[in-house]
Amino acid sequence: MEDRYNEILSQYDFEVTARSRIRGGIMIETDAGCKIVKETKTSAGRLVWEHKVKSHLKEEGFGYIDSFCLNRDNNISSIGTNGQRYVVRDWYPGSECDIHNVKDVYAASVNMAVLHNCLKGIPPYEYSMCAGAQDIVTTLKKHNKELGHIRNYLRAKKYKNEYEMALLR
Repeated sequence: MEDRYNEILSQYDFEVTARSRIRGGIMIETDAGCKIVKETKTSAGRLVWEHKVKSHLKEEGFGYIDSFCLNRDNNISSIGTNGQRYVVRDWYPGSECDIHNVKDVYAASVNMAVLHNCLKGIPPYEYSMCAGAQDIVTTLKKHNKELGHIRNYLRAKKYKNEYEMALLR
């Protein structure tokens, strides 16, 4: 397993100083900051689309984002000898939002508002073509169908909390 990651990391221009296992990959400390290495099954077109969107967000000032690190060949992903595709992303220390902590929820909502403002300048047609228009349409249909299942479940539920009632409005 170490050999697999060593092979992938040799394709990048940074020096690894420490590494630790995480779910689905490894976290590495490098001379260029903290990174995460994971196997991906995402299509090449989707990776290009994601890279363009995240690059746009960085240009707009939304800096703490898990953007891709390009390898020496300027590719987003690297192929291992096992034929699997791997990506290396910038990573930042932090903790998840505690929904029971008002300050955490407030900070998350402010962060989401900034994210939405930064996303306004993305030309939708240009970036959606990278991921494949059919792929996006199919994905959105699946999401809408799933939302329908959730609505039906909530309608059938006898006791609803405030959030569930608001969601059904």
